[in-house]
Amino acid sequence: MTELDLPTALERLGFWLGRHQNVTSSTFDIAESLRNLCFIDGIQVLPHGTGETTSFAVFRNTGDTGEWLWTMTFAPGRANLMMRSCSSQPAGRVFLASLLCEAFAVVDADELMRWWSVTSKGRPRTILSPLPDSLDDLREILGQLERATIEASQSIHPKGEQG
Repeated sequence: MTELDLPTALERLGFWLGRHQNVTSSTFDIAESLRNLCFIDGIQVLPHGTGETTSFAVFRNTGDTGEWLWTMTFAPGRANLMMRSCSSQPAGRVFLASLLCEAFAVVDADELMRWWSVTSKGRPRTILSPLPDSLDDLREILGQLERATIEASQSIHPKGEQG
């Protein structure tokens, strides 16, 4: 994949969204959420592309190196989410906990965090999942990712100081 500039990547996303039969508010919300992510302090979004495939990789800036949180890929007919989190890294732990709280009850999220930490032994784990075809469902998932990413960006300063 080659790196794309943000306007080109968002334009390609617009073409991908335009392939769906109905243009709804969800169509615009998806593009807006990805655009908004690019302006969150402490977050870096790197768009890439190959042929008709466009990816948006989202990182938490942690000084000299970035902590990869997730990537959303839009390919003909399908969107995929690749999430990577390391519970031993502060931003990764906050991102994962926030995302789980969005998707599950708080009690369930705590239990899932314990499970993730025990099974990963502090090493990064990657989950690849196809996303639903429904733009309304995709909008909801992206909204959850956006909120969890904002939490991760605000929880820990680059030098590790509590925010």
